[in-house]
Amino acid sequence: MKNNPVLPKLHAVILDMDGVLIDSEKCWKRAELVFLARLIHDPDRFDTNRFIGLGMRDVYSLLVREHLIKVSEDEFRQVYHDAAAVIYKDWTCLMPGVLDFIGSARKKGLKIGLASSSPLSWIEMVLERFELRTRFDQIVSSDHVGGEAKPSPRVYQHALSLLGVNSSKSLAIEDSCYGIISAKKAGLHCLGFRNGGNDHEDFSLADGEIDSFENYEI
Repeated sequence: MKNNPVLPKLHAVILDMDGVLIDSEKCWKRAELVFLARLIHDPDRFDTNRFIGLGMRDVYSLLVREHLIKVSEDEFRQVYHDAAAVIYKDWTCLMPGVLDFIGSARKKGLKIGLASSSPLSWIEMVLERFELRTRFDQIVSSDHVGGEAKPSPRVYQHALSLLGVNSSKSLAIEDSCYGIISAKKAGLHCLGFRNGGNDHEDFSLADGEIDSFENYEI
């Protein structure tokens, strides 16, 4: 654990999904090399680290702009959905200690939210596989805000509205600079989560960092 900040009395904690709730970011790196490399013409310049925290629409725009992929956005989305089904149903695992962390926060009276740039169908795969639906008071996808993904603050703003809590009394936990920007723009406190595969991410805007949920309480 690093730079653990002193937080105010909180009313809610909102978790990101990929790379925070589950260890899927490393799975996405593996899948993107397999599923997406065949769509581009210069695989040697294919840096999956740049995709961390981005929504699918933004990944597609980046690939069109920098790698000149020729497939339509609908075709691209289908490739991504095929990859997601493998990742969320077979490959990924819950982050160590995350369920105990959520349980501890709930016992203290905090509301628990999930806010992700991922499509709702992907979130549903995770909720069903790990039986998590009752762990969260509210679940927000970029689908709920017109597909507007992080670093836009919309997913967090919507989550706060549904939870009925003030941003200044809420904490987000994020593993990417885009997610941190989103949370801070929405007025939340934010912890950066070092998950072992995101040491390159800039957490300078976060209020602090943690590197594990095990033995961590708010």
